[in-house]
Order: sequence, then structure tokens, then C-alpha cells
Amino acid sequence: MKMLAGIFFILLSSVSQAQENPCTETYLDNAIRRGGTIALACPYPVEITSPKTITKDTFMIGMGLRPLIIDGTNEVNNIFYVTNGAQLSLHQVNVVDSTNFGVLLDEGSTLNVTDSLFSRHGSEKNNGAGIWNDGGTVSVSGSVFEFNENGAAIINEGTLEVTNSVFRDNRNKDEQGAAIQNHGTALIVGSTFYDNTVGAPVANLDGAMTLIDSWIYGNDTGIFNQAELHLGHSRVVDNRLGIQNKGTVYLSLTEVNNCAGDGAVVDRGGNYQGMAGETTEPTCGDTIPVTTEIPYELHLVTAFSAADITSDGTDTYSVSLYWSSYEVDTFRVVLEPLNRHEDPIITMIVKGGTDIYASALVPGLACGTEYTAYVEGLSPDERVVRGRSYKISVLTPGCG
Repeated sequence: MKMLAGIFFILLSSVSQAQENPCTETYLDNAIRRGGTIALACPYPVEITSPKTITKDTFMIGMGLRPLIIDGTNEVNNIFYVTNGAQLSLHQVNVVDSTNFGVLLDEGSTLNVTDSLFSRHGSEKNNGAGIWNDGGTVSVSGSVFEFNENGAAIINEGTLEVTNSVFRDNRNKDEQGAAIQNHGTALIVGSTFYDNTVGAPVANLDGAMTLIDSWIYGNDTGIFNQAELHLGHSRVVDNRLGIQNKGTVYLSLTEVNNCAGDGAVVDRGGNYQGMAGETTEPTCGDTIPVTTEIPYELHLVTAFSAADITSDGTDTYSVSLYWSSYEVDTFRVVLEPLNRHEDPIITMIVKGGTDIYASALVPGLACGTEYTAYVEGLSPDERVVRGRSYKISVLTPGCG
């Protein structure tokens, strides 16, 4: 913390002396050209008009109460291009709105991402991804990937490690890999995949993937595999189809239960290896045993409703909600505009019992406007999403 404070002080001092606004594309261009640490506290997005090429090791930090937002404004094809063996580290940085890729990583380069967001990359006409790793090394922790179109949240053709992250509402019109499309080596730990379309959010196409302590639910297909997949200590549930396998799946201590659709595991000429060398794939209704020792035990959030929403005469509203759960006592309450191209409004973190009433003052809401609200159950450290309520509609009072 002392080091970060020092960086922040030095940055503000230099800005003051140069009379330069640090929350501009010009400042960002100059800082990237120098490399090193870029620590910014910007109250509004830094909008860019051209891709930012990283050729020197760069550590970008969002220092304010809100994350630093780098916005491609749906005009820039790639927001960051990392090449020349350089390393780009992003901490509390939201990378949003490119026509193709949030970060394009060249062979031999490195990307480290912590506590960040990749949203709205690609489009109906353009292939895209939050991150395209073209032969480098990528590490992602505690981050969210959402609303990425016509590709995948992450395309991996190198080495990938993802921990404690969330992939939701991503779309791949080519059927497989809306969240992660793997052509290299991938390790996925403690992560959640839900509401991704079309096909499977996790697609292991021609690489080696290990996926543990994770939850995949509410997708068309849970996992598509045509290479080598090691799946353990996880849940693949409530998808139309659990696992579509054309390669080799090693499955242990994992629940696969997808009775609402086509079944648990469907082999398409692949090799299924269950616990103790079993080769008979489970059918709809079968559950591979799950022990109580799993570190990311998943629980639902239930009985969610909006009690009241009132205004204090400005754009700040008091939002009151009820919900109940079991064995989870840490929650995040989220309000999302119906226009998904606006950032979600996270209202609060709540710690308490299993039957909860909570109220929060939420600034920046529009009058007479409908929002979607939901509650996520979190791990005690607030990094892993264990479960999510269904979404409900919340309407602010009329204008005037």
C-alpha cells in the first residue's frame, strides 16, 4: 500500500507541474511510450481513437474509488496490442468497447490481469474477444468478462491461467467457446460460467485444459471438448447439454446433471474416463459424486424481491431488497440498466445471515427507468461467485 501511495503522489506531482490532464488519450500515449508504472484516478472513461501498442513493460493501475476505464468507443479495433516480448499488467482497469479485441497479445509477450473487467468486444459483423493470446502467456485473477460478441471472452493460443473469475453473457455465433476458446494450454480454477451463448462457454478445441473448482450453469452446452480435458471438483449443471466430447475427458469429483436438456455427457467418438477408470458416460440424472471438501461449494440465492425504491429529490434513490439463501453470508447486490452497453451499477456488498433485508442509496439512476436487479452469493473473500438469484425488474419513480 505504501508503494502504491508513493506512485500516486509522484504521478500527481508531475501532472501538477506540467498542467496536464492525466485522464486523456494524449497523456496515456506518452505514458505508454515511456513504459513503467501508469497509476491513474480518473472519474470518467479515458476514450481512445487508436490502438495502444505496448513494446515496453507496463503496469497500469486504477487508483480511484472506481476502476480506470479505457474505452475504445466502438471505433478502435484493438485497445491494447502487446508485442516485442513486452509485459502488460492491468490492475483495476476496465477495458471496454473495441470492434475486435480488448488485448491482442503477440507471441512471447505476457499479460497479467487482476480485478479488472473486459466487456463489449467484437460485434455482429466483426470477430472479437476480450483477450486474444496469440502465442504468449496470460494470467487472469478476480476479473469479469461479459457481453463480448462473435468470438470468445478469451481466445488462447498460448499459455493461459484463470483463477476466481466470472464469465457471463458472452456470445459466439460460431457455436463453441463463448467464454474460453482454447488452442493451447489452459488452467481454469475457481471460476464461474453462466448465461453464455451459443454452444458451450468452455471449448477445448486442440489444446490441453485443466478445469477445477468451477461452476458452469445456465448455458446451451456446458463444455465442448475435442482434445484433452481434465475436469475435477466442479459442477456442470442446468445446461441444455452438459459435456459434448470428441476428445478425452478425465472426470473426477464433479457433478454433471443437466436433465432439463439432452443429458449429461454425449460422446461424439471421444474417450470418456470417469472415476476409477470408468468408461461409461453418465446419462441424464446421473451425478458424479461430489465431496464436502470442495473449496468452492455452490449455493443458490432464493426468494429475491424488491421491497421499495424511493427518491430523495435528486438522482439518488434508496433501493430496498429482500432475499434468502443458505450457507452463504456474503452477497453483492447489482443493478443493471436494460441497455447492456452501459456499465452495471454495483450497489453494495452485504454480510449477514441467510434471510436478509438490505437498503442502499444508489446515485446516478434515471427517473421513470427500468433496471434489472439481482443478488450474487460470494465467497468470504468476495472474489468467487458461488450462486446468483434470478433477475427481477426494478422501476424508479416517474419523473416530475
